[in-house]
Amino acid sequence: MQFGKSILVAVLVTSVGGWAVFRPEKLFIDDKVQESAPSMPGLAMRTLATGSFASYAHETTGDVELVQLGGDRYLRLTGFKTSNGPDVHIYFVKGGMAEAG
Repeated sequence: MQFGKSILVAVLVTSVGGWAVFRPEKLFIDDKVQESAPSMPGLAMRTLATGSFASYAHETTGDVELVQLGGDRYLRLTGFKTSNGPDVHIYFVKGGMAEAG
């Protein structure tokens, strides 16, 4: 009977530890953010650069636009979608594909 309790405790500890590390419920999270662009009366938003996302380690799609409004610069993401992952990094490069690192 003692051996059975030890196995049960080991399975329970392993299950809780595995859940804490991998967080499987996060595979089903689908957060959507929709914010309006900043605006200032009398000032026009100027586009400085545009580009699109390319997938590397995580499936990623969408467009990016660097805009200037007054003296501030903003990054506008449209149609941005990426897979959930523990380490999703976005690199902005001038032309070509960024190297993973």
